[in-house]
Amino acid sequence: MSRYQVKIDFNANLDMLANAISFEEASSSKFVKNELAWIAPSFTNLVSFDTLPPGTLLNKVKVVKHGSTAPAAHAKVWTGAMIVEGRAELVEVWRAN
Repeated sequence: MSRYQVKIDFNANLDMLANAISFEEASSSKFVKNELAWIAPSFTNLVSFDTLPPGTLLNKVKVVKHGSTAPAAHAKVWTGAMIVEGRAELVEVWRAN
């Protein structure tokens, strides 16, 4: 298993972030964390993924603002900062059970 990073657009909304994570995970990877990174000319989301065995498919994720009601039938996998629609926000990533 190896870890790699993907840049996700800083103008993305919560649904777009979740879709981008799920899209990357569809290639046998697993979301690990996000870091805010300066990539000129602005900050962006630098998302870390671990590679998984070929053919591994995970349940989709939801990204919600920190402190929001937990999505039904989901488990929290990460809490931290992401750039959402151009602003740093504290968010939670939840994976469907």
